[in-house]
This record gives sequence, C-alpha cells and structure tokens, in this order.
Amino acid sequence: MTTGFGTSNICWVPEGEVFHFIDLHHWAQWRIDLDLWRIALAPAGIAHLRESAREGFALCRTRFKGDAEALAAVEQGEHFVASLPETLSDLPEQAADLALPQGPLTSLWLRLSDVPLESFYPEDYRSVPETVESHGVLPSVGALTLPGCDELEIPLLGEGDARFFLLTPTLDCVAEYPLPHDRPPPILEEFCGYLGNSNRGRMVNLRLEGGIATENPVAIPLFRLAEREGFATLYLHFSTPPEPTVLAPLRPSQAARVETSLTAQGFDRTFSAGRNIVFQRGGDCLHALWDLPGLESEDQPALPPILLAARAQGSRDPLLREVLLTAALQAALGPSPERRR
Repeated sequence: MTTGFGTSNICWVPEGEVFHFIDLHHWAQWRIDLDLWRIALAPAGIAHLRESAREGFALCRTRFKGDAEALAAVEQGEHFVASLPETLSDLPEQAADLALPQGPLTSLWLRLSDVPLESFYPEDYRSVPETVESHGVLPSVGALTLPGCDELEIPLLGEGDARFFLLTPTLDCVAEYPLPHDRPPPILEEFCGYLGNSNRGRMVNLRLEGGIATENPVAIPLFRLAEREGFATLYLHFSTPPEPTVLAPLRPSQAARVETSLTAQGFDRTFSAGRNIVFQRGGDCLHALWDLPGLESEDQPALPPILLAARAQGSRDPLLREVLLTAALQAALGPSPERRR
C-alpha cells in the first residue's frame, strides 16, 4: 500500500453524485454512493495508531531538530492523531457484516492523513458525513499516513479490532446495473480509463491503446474527518478478465471500411453522437466508437477507433459478444490479421 498515484488513476466524485465504474467487458456499471459512508475504528485500533505514531513523532523530532518548518509538520501530525477518537465513529453493536459482491471490485482500503493525498486538494474532499444509522459494515485495511512527518505510515491490516471499518447506510452499497445498449457508454467527454483521471465521478476499464484494462486501481477523496483537519482517501482495485474479447481497436482506414460493411451486413444506425455510432440488427448491437478522447499528459489526444459489441442475440454474455465482434470484423476486413491492413 503505497501512495504515488499522482494525477493517474484518480477520480473526483461530485458531492451528491455516485461513483461509477464502467465495465465494458460485462457491459455494466457499478455504482457506489459514497456521500454517507463513514469510518469506524475500535478503541484497540486507535490505541495502536496513537502508540505507533508517538514513536514515529519522537524519531522525527530528533531528525528534524532545528528545522522549524519540519517540526511544525510534526506538531500538526500530533494534533491530528490526538483528534482521532473524536473524529472516527464507534463500531455499531448491531449492523450487518457485508462482503464485497461478486464483480470487478476486488479490494478497497483507505488512508487517514493530516493533508490531502495524491494530487487532491482540500476542497476535493466531501464535508463531514451526516451521522445516520448504519445498516452495513465493510471491513477494510488501511493506514494512518503523515507525509509531512518523514512519510510516516502506520498500517492497520488483518483481522481483529485493530483495523478500519467502512459504515454504509444501505446493504446494497456496491450495486451493478446494466449499461443501456442503445447509447454509447458514458465516456465520450474525458479519458477516464487506466492511467487517466476523472472529475465526473467515473472510471472505465479501458486502456489508451484501446484494449480492456485488466487492472484498475482508483484513488478517490472521500471526506474530511473534521471541518478543518484530517482527510480520508479511499482506494479501490478493480479486476477484469482479459477474455473473451468484446472490443477491438482499429486503424482509421479500417474504421471507414467497417462502417460501410456494417450497413451491408444488415445493421441500422440507430444513434450517433458526433462520429460515435450505434449499429443494431435485431438483438445484436455494435458500437463504432470512432472519436474517444485520449490522455493529454501522455500526448495522446484521442484513442484509436474501437468497435465494441454491446449485445449479441439480446444478451450481455461476453462469449456471445466475442462471436458477434469476430464475425463482423471478418466480414469487413477478412478472416486473418494480414487481410485487415
């Protein structure tokens, strides 16, 4: 568990809106409503953090002797750690123990810090959450992180009371919803895939070269622990199987040939947004994503054209969609890679 996301794989979720993970492989979106999430830590965990931090502060004071700015950061860290019992919630006696649902979200963890982490700013963090009756408890690993104190980090891992718990107001705090097949996925405004960032509250398992991202780490500013001090940053990790193949990046010359061929194959254009087109034929649905934004910091203003199978025989099944995609590309470009030039 290290920081260092910088400006990559980070997501800001507007207050009052939910975080969306857009899973192109399963043609679904996972929604996580973070507005009312809170953090709980049993007394044993707080005692562990305070004792471990005390040792770290002592070492920092020795190392930073005579450095007024560094010692001020140590004092800030000490004040922050002393405030934890007042800013963290107690673990409810009666609350349902939750596990992550089956799906791409494989783990989550959090960091408490006295300054914003990654490339976030104080205003990126939500206000202190309202106190509501919690209906679910998600166990989470995490750490106390104090960048100004010689990068002091104290992890809370494993079983028992010395770990963080995320309190959620509903039992379906992480829920899956199908994407509408007759509209392009909501990724036309920004590259919010692997190595990208989003200020619209959504990430997608897509890489700059146009393939599925099998691993998506995401950092999200969660909330302030108090009005003027302390920040909670949430980290999530999504995993996606690399196969079956439900999308294919193309060269611009190939995109034009595919677009012409799809009409000849009996597909109708049922929706367009600029150069991005939805083609449908009965229960089959293909998305010609010819104009997706790229990543400015990587000097890649646009992704390559992508043909994506959203439905096959009326199903989201990736196996059926792979068969449809392969057949459409073979009809347009030939059966072998050599003939697709």
